[in-house]
Amino acid sequence: WGVVIAEAGYCGLPIICSEACGAAVEMVRSFHNGLLVPTENAIALARAMAWVHEHHHDLPQWGARSRELAAAFTAEWWADRWFDMCQQIVERKAVTPS
Repeated sequence: WGVVIAEAGYCGLPIICSEACGAAVEMVRSFHNGLLVPTENAIALARAMAWVHEHHHDLPQWGARSRELAAAFTAEWWADRWFDMCQQIVERKAVTPS
């Protein structure tokens, strides 16, 4: 899960990323807030970068949409998630005989 994708979104940036990035499923909607490119396809990446350059007037709106998608993945959300996972591990060890 690419944390950098969430960080970029939270900063209000449009995103270009590979389909291999797990965060892309939650954080990138093609032609809404960014572009997804096939994994290990340099030509597709170059085309995506050129498209973004040619449509620079859309980038502020894409950035705002990125911020909206990233809002669900704040530092507080991550802290709560990790706390809950750790608590579940501790609770399982408490009920599992050694």
